[in-house]
Amino acid sequence: MDTEIATGMQGALARSTRLDVCRLRVWYYPGGPSVIYRSDLRGLRTRTLFVSRDSCAGSPEICAPLLVDLIHPC
Repeated sequence: MDTEIATGMQGALARSTRLDVCRLRVWYYPGGPSVIYRSDLRGLRTRTLFVSRDSCAGSPEICAPLLVDLIHPC
C-alpha cells in the first residue's frame, strides 16, 4: 500500500457517521442479516499495518500498547 491509497482510505472515514457505520459493520461481521455491505477487513488490516509500521519506527516496544488494546479491547 502506498501513501496515496492509505490517505484516500482514511479520508473515506473522515466523517464521524461514516466511521460509526464502519465500526458497526466490523462489529456484526460476518452476521447481521440487515447489513447489505460488509467491511473490507483485508483493507483495514493492510491500512493498520501500514500506519503501525511507520509509527513504530522499527521499535516494537513503541507499538506494544496498541497491540495489547487490539487483543484486549476495553
